[in-house]
Formats: sequence, structure tokens, C-alpha cells
Amino acid sequence: MANGQGQALAIPEVMSLGKVFADSGLFRDTKGEAQAVVKILAGRELGLAPVYSMTHIYVVEGKVAIGAEVMGAVIKRSGRYDYAVKVLTNTECSLAFTDKGVEVFVSTFTMTDAKQANLVFPKGSWEKWPRAMLMSKALSQGSRIVCPNIISGA
Repeated sequence: MANGQGQALAIPEVMSLGKVFADSGLFRDTKGEAQAVVKILAGRELGLAPVYSMTHIYVVEGKVAIGAEVMGAVIKRSGRYDYAVKVLTNTECSLAFTDKGVEVFVSTFTMTDAKQANLVFPKGSWEKWPRAMLMSKALSQGSRIVCPNIISGA
């Protein structure tokens, strides 16, 4: 994890940042210094900067969770894996995943899948932003299948 000058932050620096971030009160989901440090270290494992880690990494029931935006960024910058949108409508998203330029998997997620998983409810995100939600699910599904090694199981 670089500090802006391309140097890795040492643990004491991470601890100091954790205190500053926790004390700032800007990160509502972080209750203290230790939680901030955990988020920064989790981000470090993914190659993320501290502020980005604080705003895009979540710990849910003891598990590190990241959104599709982070997964997509990690995949795109890996140099090995990539994905491209094949279909993106209000009812379906299909993404073609590649490994070293060779298509290895197509991840598809549909509104039928979302309804089967009980994700769709009145006035919820799936009704408001179906394309974004389908993209998110297709991306997370595909990344867990094709390149779990680079998303560190998040």
C-alpha cells in the first residue's frame, strides 16, 4: 500500500492513520481505531489506498466485504484478468471474463435470478436501479469464480 510517494506504509503509520480516521468521525461505520486499522489493512491486501479502503471496505459479521466497484477495479488493474459487458439491460447482465486475454467464463445475472433470491421488493434498489444491481451481481459472481485469488475472498 503506497502512501502517495510510492512507499509502503509501516504498521505504526497504519495505526496512526487508523486513529486519525476514527477520531475524524467521517466514517460512520467505523466505531474506533481498531476497526479503522482493520479496514486499512484489508485494503492493503487488495492494493487499495487508506482513504479508499475506509470508504469502500465493510466488515459484516466478521467478514471483509467489498462492493462491485472495488472488485471491478482490482480485476481491471490486475494485468491478468479483465471483463467486458456483453449484455446490460433492465432484465439481464452478462459479462465475459478473460484470463490473459482468453475468454474463460460468462457471468450472467437476471431479474429472474434476483427475484428467486428474494432481492427484489417494492421501492428497493432492484426496482430503482436494475441495470446497476444486475451489473454488480454479475461482476461479483464472475470474479468469485474466475479470479478469487485477487479479490482475497472478499
